[in-house]
Amino acid sequence: NFGFDAIQEINVQTGGFEAEYGRAVGGILNIITKSGGNSFSGTADVRYTSNKFTTQGSRKADFPPGSDQLANDKNLQEYRTLNPEASIGGPILHDRVWFFGDALRNMNRNQPFAVNGFEPAADLRYGWNLFGKLTASPATGHSFQFRYTNSYQDNRGAPNTVDAQQFISPEAAAEQYQKSEIYNVNYDAVLSSNWTANVQAGITNGYLVTQPQSGDLLTTGSLDAATGVLTGNFSNF
Repeated sequence: NFGFDAIQEINVQTGGFEAEYGRAVGGILNIITKSGGNSFSGTADVRYTSNKFTTQGSRKADFPPGSDQLANDKNLQEYRTLNPEASIGGPILHDRVWFFGDALRNMNRNQPFAVNGFEPAADLRYGWNLFGKLTASPATGHSFQFRYTNSYQDNRGAPNTVDAQQFISPEAAAEQYQKSEIYNVNYDAVLSSNWTANVQAGITNGYLVTQPQSGDLLTTGSLDAATGVLTGNFSNF
């Protein structure tokens, strides 16, 4: 994942793309990230939203029939998202070497509805999206780029979907850690009026760990086959 301010341009192709994209049949998304230039520039912003900024709906719950309970009561499902972000770019050597960096902090909270006789554990997600780029042009028609991407999330109250949490009692909640780290380097050159060159290499590092929030890795949880509610302890590790 990239921070908003790290993106220069987005291009979406839904058909008619070239063979270079392999067996893609649905669509292609190309993202061009920002690069530094000969002058220093940057951004700083904060994005925030919560249930307090949402209009209360009027639709009633479908079950039981004739219920006066709201289908989506914003006062019963607290959520908030806070995303501060900053970026900066500029020259290292004028007309030769430039840098760009962006950091986005994710702090999200979502409280699922209490629909099975208990209030599920809050879905808490904290992480960051980091991006850095070095660009060098040692000679006319030659360009080197090094890119670094780091996307991390610490999710307490997992599994990921809020709907699924309504079937997981608080003592059976899980936590999840996931990270994707990518290193890219590429070289582009115009060698002559007939020849160009492009060389790319990259390394991707990633992991995803899901475990009981209780820290108990031995006790097996209990799943009610009739209701689908998981109690006691999270059963998947």
